[in-house]
Amino acid sequence: MVGSGMEKRNGTLTSQTRSRDAGDIKRLALEIEKLSDDPQIREKAQRIIRKARDLENDL
Repeated sequence: MVGSGMEKRNGTLTSQTRSRDAGDIKRLALEIEKLSDDPQIREKAQRIIRKARDLENDL
């Protein structure tokens, strides 16, 4: 039986859920956006942030 907060991936139970993955990706992209002076990198980070938010909303 799958416990609370557990998810089965490739036949293995893990506590790292898709929701946590999306949040981790969003936080990393926010950090990249904050630290970068390159407009292209900032734009890509913003796209990743939007996609991660969409994913979080879909879960």
